[in-house]
Amino acid sequence: MTSTTKSSLITYDAIMALQNSTFHHECFISVIQDATILQSSQPTETTTTNSPIIYCNFVFPIGLNATVEIKDIPCSQFTQASSNATIYNEGEATAILKPTITTEEKMMSEGGTFVSHEYCARIDIVFDQDGDGIAESVLYNRFMIPITYRFETNGSGGAGSSNSRIVSANVDDGNGRSSSVVVDVRPIIGALVGSLITLLVVLLARRWKRYRSNRRKEEQNMNVEATV
Repeated sequence: MTSTTKSSLITYDAIMALQNSTFHHECFISVIQDATILQSSQPTETTTTNSPIIYCNFVFPIGLNATVEIKDIPCSQFTQASSNATIYNEGEATAILKPTITTEEKMMSEGGTFVSHEYCARIDIVFDQDGDGIAESVLYNRFMIPITYRFETNGSGGAGSSNSRIVSANVDDGNGRSSSVVVDVRPIIGALVGSLITLLVVLLARRWKRYRSNRRKEEQNMNVEATV
C-alpha cells in the first residue's frame, strides 16, 4: 500500500491485541434506475434498466487507521489488502460497490426464480511499522455478503437481455439482519442519473448519521451498566 498513514497514538501491540476481534459492520442494497431512449426506433421507444448499489458501514476503535472495500469475489479470493487509498481513523468507514450482473444470472432469475450472488467486504487496519510513513495492513476482517436478486424482462429483447431489470433484492449482512428492496420500475430518463446518484449519497449519509447516533447511545448505555 502506498498511502501515508494518519498520525495515531495506537501502538502495534495494541492493534495485534485485537486479532480475535470482529469489527462491527452492516450492509445494505439499493437500486438506481435509468432509461435509454432509442432514437432509431419508430415510434421512439424508452427501455428501462437498473443497477444495484451495495454499501457497507464499518465501526472500529477510534484512532486506528483503516481502509475498506467491497469486491465481487468470494472472500476466499479476497487475499490482498484493500486497494482503496482512503484511510479512515475516526472509527467509522463506508465502502460502496456497483456490481455487474451477468447475462447468465439474469436468465436464471427471470420467471420468478431468485438467484444468489456472493460479494465480499473487507476492512484492513493499517500501521506504519517501519516508520517510513507507509501504512501496511497488519490486521483485517472479511465478511461475506450474500445477495438474492430477482429479474424480469422489460419489454422486448428476450430472456437475459440488457433490458432485464431487478424487481427485488435482498442482502444478509451476517449479523442476523437483512435488508431488502422492492423496485419501482417506472422509467426515469437517463439525464437524471447524476441527480439520482447524488440523492442516493445524501440518503446514505443521513442513514449513516442515524446509525452512528444509535450506536453511540448503545455504547453509552453499556458503559453506564458496566460502572454501576
